[in-house]
Amino acid sequence: MWALADSIDDFVQWEPDNMDPLSERTVLRIVYDDRYLYVGVYCYDSEPSQIGSGFGRRDDPPPSDEIIIGFDPRHDHLTGYVFGTNPSGVFSDFKFFDDTNTDWDYDAVWEVRTDITEEGWTAEFRIPLSQMRFSVPQGTGVVWGLGVRREIQRKGEEGQWVGRPRGERGQVSRWGHLVFASALSAPRRMEAIPYAAARREDLPGDAPSDHDVLVGADFRMGLGTAATLSATVNPDFAQVEQDPAVLNLTIFESFFPEKRPFFLEDGRACSTPAASGAGRDAMASRKATNWWSGPCLRPLSAPGR
Repeated sequence: MWALADSIDDFVQWEPDNMDPLSERTVLRIVYDDRYLYVGVYCYDSEPSQIGSGFGRRDDPPPSDEIIIGFDPRHDHLTGYVFGTNPSGVFSDFKFFDDTNTDWDYDAVWEVRTDITEEGWTAEFRIPLSQMRFSVPQGTGVVWGLGVRREIQRKGEEGQWVGRPRGERGQVSRWGHLVFASALSAPRRMEAIPYAAARREDLPGDAPSDHDVLVGADFRMGLGTAATLSATVNPDFAQVEQDPAVLNLTIFESFFPEKRPFFLEDGRACSTPAASGAGRDAMASRKATNWWSGPCLRPLSAPGR
């Protein structure tokens, strides 16, 4: 399958030696079918025993090597979907909006497998097309934006495809280009998640017991390729992470972020500019700055086509 796609290997450094070739070779290939994008990356390393790895929570990997891929499926130079992993397979994903702002509430459903070999480490991504919003133009020559970054932790190197001189601004607007060899199919997006919960409370003495049964469901349906109808009936928030205990001795109130998934998914559409997540952007600046730049055409192939 991978032999059908052209490879990308002309990575350059952002840090420390801006615009110099990356010290370790990196090869990336992308293929697709009617439902998925498949991304294969081989991160060669001259000292594989020194590859930085480690486990961590989703969106919070430990200091380690990383490979991170971003797509601009609308090719509007403003919106990007980003997926990353380290040699231990820790997931990271978020969205860019307005070119440089980030939304870390985005948690897509996708898969990745990693492996450390005698020549470096590899990562294979399988990303459903249904996890990204895009239009489906007719004919061939469909163009998406593409950004790739590799971090080599022990050397303090950050490599990009394609490079950007220091001082240049922009993120998604400076990504490279993907040109698909054939037209994309509209992703099938329909999802129903029902739930049921029973509760019983026995009170002391002669008081009658209290019990009830809760039922509900979340429902999502794609409207075309760029819009989604989301609905919920009696949503279940029992598994939502609770707010941490805080001892506040100041005159200011404590504010906690929204954590209920139904209200977070695509929630930026209901946000005002003043509440667009500036705090999250500041915390995520390590991962969201100095990423990719520069246009470059690369063709993609579909397996079996």
